[in-house]
Amino acid sequence: MNLFVIGDVHGCYLELKKLIEEHWNNKDELLIQVGDLIDRGSFSPKTVEYCRELKKQFPSKVVFLKGNHEFEIIYHFLNEPNENWLRQCGYETLEQYKSENKNPIEDVNWFL
Repeated sequence: MNLFVIGDVHGCYLELKKLIEEHWNNKDELLIQVGDLIDRGSFSPKTVEYCRELKKQFPSKVVFLKGNHEFEIIYHFLNEPNENWLRQCGYETLEQYKSENKNPIEDVNWFL
């Protein structure tokens, strides 16, 4: 089986969707995303939503690994406020969730 590996996405939903739709062969390739789905880009919640749907649709053909940005948001919600993450990109990411009326803890639980 061939591998289709995607690196850091950082909330770039439109680019990720286009890349997958145009280049991933879901019949013959295993899609592996190596983490950093969130932060920095403008569409972190939508990016995670899309990836969650891909995992539901192709459970044996899609693998999502955690990157440092997933670990940062997990730490923030499950341990204590992560001031470093908040300053770097967390405030912006949380604002995206708020503006889309989505609860980030649902994605945090999915990352686990």
